[in-house]
Amino acid sequence: MLSGPCVAEVCKHGSTCKSVSDDSGGSSGFTCTNCTRSLYHTSTCELRARRFSKGTFLTFPALKQRHRLHIKISFATREPNGLLLYNGRYNEKHDFLSLEVVDGHVVFSFSLGTITTRVSASLPGVPTKEYT
Repeated sequence: MLSGPCVAEVCKHGSTCKSVSDDSGGSSGFTCTNCTRSLYHTSTCELRARRFSKGTFLTFPALKQRHRLHIKISFATREPNGLLLYNGRYNEKHDFLSLEVVDGHVVFSFSLGTITTRVSASLPGVPTKEYT
């Protein structure tokens, strides 16, 4: 059974946890071995960033928060148009929210019933920059 810094499954995606000793012989932490180290992975081998080919997407369970919602997203793209986030049904007749890049501008859209509201960032040049 694992103990100390190498608790069960701390290292992800088939990597192995190895305790690191300090100068006095005590444990000072851990490192994950057999892990693909890149800017896209954390120190525990979890994927922190993703790249998508044109026409592909990732789905998650629907957002359940009804009264307040805080979203933080970091992205970089070379494309002038693309959908970054969508939550709602597959039509604009119901409540939804979306975040997309349209002609190189970030556009946030939402509907709480019958009217769709769109807010566009005044910063041009999303395709060559990174925004948070």
